[in-house]
Amino acid sequence: MKLSLILDVDEVSDIVESRFGYHIIKLNEVKDYPPLEEQKSNLKSIYQKSNYLRDKGEFINSLKERYSYQVNQAVWDSVAEGDNKLVIGDTYWGSDLEQSYGDSLLFQINGKDYKVNDIMTELSENENYKIGRMTKAVMYKAFTEKTEEKLFFEKAYELSQGDTEFAKLMDDYRNGLYIFELQEDEIWNNIEIDSTKLVELYEENKSDYMWPERVTYKVIYRRNADRAKSDLEKVNSGVPFDEVVEENSKDINLQKRSGLRELQIAASNQIAEKAYGLDNPGDISDVFEVGGGWYFVELVEKVPPQQKTFEEAQPELVGVWQEQQTKKLEDAYLNRLKEIYEPEIYYDRLFQSDED
Repeated sequence: MKLSLILDVDEVSDIVESRFGYHIIKLNEVKDYPPLEEQKSNLKSIYQKSNYLRDKGEFINSLKERYSYQVNQAVWDSVAEGDNKLVIGDTYWGSDLEQSYGDSLLFQINGKDYKVNDIMTELSENENYKIGRMTKAVMYKAFTEKTEEKLFFEKAYELSQGDTEFAKLMDDYRNGLYIFELQEDEIWNNIEIDSTKLVELYEENKSDYMWPERVTYKVIYRRNADRAKSDLEKVNSGVPFDEVVEENSKDINLQKRSGLRELQIAASNQIAEKAYGLDNPGDISDVFEVGGGWYFVELVEKVPPQQKTFEEAQPELVGVWQEQQTKKLEDAYLNRLKEIYEPEIYYDRLFQSDED
């Protein structure tokens, strides 16, 4: 590894020894380390696999101390022991277990008592638990999740009272939910797809629904230029393109990037552009570089811009239709609200505020 850091691209090392044996190393390519923005998802995954559970446990313990968490361990253990004959959202209710412990204190947080049936009611309304059997594993998991949830609620409430920015964020979130539900009830649920209207929309706006230039081609990928040129020489000497593709497909990394590409939009990527730039079916390009890899292509078919059929355009037509109907229903709903609440809008004050 250290040796590969001092080699130049295409340079071959002397014989080197490691604990695995003797090696000769050739450096094929060097890639820049991806920027932070591109690594965020990967870093998050690494954190979740390494330190997340430890950090979460420490945070939960700090909340337990902060909010004076107390657990009735005897009741917790008795109920969490479970009964795999009982279903959380069904046969638990009215069972001997419910009769014995339902009104018992399970835990307390910040002076608030949570009884067994308080938690079981919430679990009975939870899609993940209501049809689940009360096994020991399920009940310990459920009680632990509910404990953490209540602790998080306490922390969120505390922040909403003392942290202005967080309080505003929570208000925006709450108001957003209200607006979403209103829009769902008054607008989105009332949109119906009218196939006759879709056909009319298509006929009136055919020119908006066109396929751009497309191309079908075969491609061969190699990690370095020399090997790509070697493959191109084979093809030019009479070896069938597909035979070279098949040979390369034994390497899974080459297999993914080589082969037939059907009806690709020519402007969608550099490889498709190269293929579309060829003149006749069977023409083969020179070797070219894209993103650190080396390619050459054979043209199969060029398809010039053409009209989409109604079926091909239908997904776009549905989107346009829904957008039109959403605007129409939204305007009608806002007009109804204006009639009910009669708002007064002082545009002059808006301009004055802008000037200030």
